[in-house]
Amino acid sequence: MTQHLDGDPILTATLERLLGRLGAKQVIVQVEEVIAFEADEKLVFAGTSKGRLMLSTTLKELEELLDPSRFCRI
Repeated sequence: MTQHLDGDPILTATLERLLGRLGAKQVIVQVEEVIAFEADEKLVFAGTSKGRLMLSTTLKELEELLDPSRFCRI
């Protein structure tokens, strides 16, 4: 856990679930099920074993919310 200089803990939250579209359905998936995120033009997708989900977020927003020990932007 990270702490301020005065010793108080810094609370950080990371994204645990995503809501995306798989065809005509809206699907909730756990972030741990995501193999990779990718952008195609202005659309962002999450690749999972269930398929490629279209997300309504940007890669920049995901980068700020995802656990950096599990995901990195390349």
